[in-house]
Amino acid sequence: MHPLDNAVWHALTGPHETVAEAYGDGARRYPSNMAHFAAIPDEPDARAWADLASMSTSPVLLFRAKVPSPPHGWSVVVQLPTLQMVPPAALETAPDAPIVPLEVADVPAMVELVVRTAPGPFMERTHEMGAYFGIKERGRLVAMAGERMRLDGFSEVSAVCTDPEYRGRGYAAALVHRVVSHARAGGGDAFLHVLVKNTSAIRVYEFLGWTVRTEIDAQVLAYSES
Repeated sequence: MHPLDNAVWHALTGPHETVAEAYGDGARRYPSNMAHFAAIPDEPDARAWADLASMSTSPVLLFRAKVPSPPHGWSVVVQLPTLQMVPPAALETAPDAPIVPLEVADVPAMVELVVRTAPGPFMERTHEMGAYFGIKERGRLVAMAGERMRLDGFSEVSAVCTDPEYRGRGYAAALVHRVVSHARAGGGDAFLHVLVKNTSAIRVYEFLGWTVRTEIDAQVLAYSES
C-alpha cells in the first residue's frame, strides 16, 4: 500500500509516534483530545484486530483507502465516504493576505472559529499535530488552516475555515497555499480529505487545481464480544 492509503497508521508509527497511544503491536490511536482516528497496519492480522478491540473506548474510526473486512464481533456503525485530494505540482500565486503563524495562545480563538464555521473536528490538542497559520482582522482570528496528520513525506491540510463575514477575500486559498508551501519547504508534499457530500468544498479545491488521488473508506466500527 502507498503510505497515503493508510495515512493514520503511517503517521502514528512515524512523525506522530510520540503522541500515539499504542495497543500491542497492531493498533494505534491519537489521544481523544487531539483527533478521533485509530489505525491498524496495512495488512492486519488477527492480533491487530484483537489489539484494536482492546482499546478502552468503542467505537473506533478507521480512515484508510480500504478497510479490510473485520472479523466476528465487529460491526460498522457509520460509513463516511471521503475523497483524498492532492495539490497541483505548480502552485498558482497565492492571493495577498496577512498570514501569521498561530501559537498556543491562539488556541481558544482557533477553537471558537471552528465552532462557528464547522470545517471538521478540531479539539483541545489538535494544534499540536503540526503548523497552523491564520489571518487576523483588528486582532481577531477570522481565518485559519494547518497540518493535521503528518507522515514521512506528507502533511495533511486541515481546519481550513473563514469567518462568514470575511469570505470572498481569498483567505482560504492563501492559507491552503501557505500550508502546501510549508510542507514542500520541508521536503514533502500535502494532501487533504473532504467528505464526498461536501460538494462546495470539493469545487473550491478543484478550482485551486487539486485532484482526487483516491477514495477513502472511513468507517466507525464497534466491537462486542457477545
